[in-house]
Amino acid sequence: MKVQKIVTEQYGTNSYIIDNKYVVDPGIGIGKHIKNKVDVILTHAHFDHLLGLNELNYDKIYLHPGDFEMIKNAEINLSKIIGTPIEIRENLYDIQDAFETIHTPGHTEGSVLIFMNNHIFSGDTVFYNSVGRTDLPSGDQYKLENSIEKIKKIFKTKDKNIIIHPGHMEETNIERILEENPYLF
Repeated sequence: MKVQKIVTEQYGTNSYIIDNKYVVDPGIGIGKHIKNKVDVILTHAHFDHLLGLNELNYDKIYLHPGDFEMIKNAEINLSKIIGTPIEIRENLYDIQDAFETIHTPGHTEGSVLIFMNNHIFSGDTVFYNSVGRTDLPSGDQYKLENSIEKIKKIFKTKDKNIIIHPGHMEETNIERILEENPYLF
């Protein structure tokens, strides 16, 4: 599996192109990096992970149903605030039916970690040294704390070399995140 990381414009969103077939969390400018038809995989539905959708030739969008309402509403996904309203109502598919995921509500109700081979796409749930914020629409601190506990238990059972691809900042692996992220000690 080939994973290409693209740090997209304005918001420093990490977008990932997988085998030229999938785009994870398409931020602004992703269209410069891929022209062929793809399927889109979303870790959650905040605007900075959606703004590149109109640059892509895509077929399906995979997302957790907990964020279906968010992707359909520019006020909830915050794209209206920045003057680029995005409301997607078609071609939405339940990510749980197509990919191995862990539902990790907290940053948003529909946040997920996506497992693909020796890679985890963590969106804004967990970063190498931090976790996602909960002060945006559908954020919930209590749910995030529960999700982090679940992640900690799962990570301790996985290969420590699995690469973690977050929605922002640097990539890491399970070993490093368990040693350096104070929320996962």
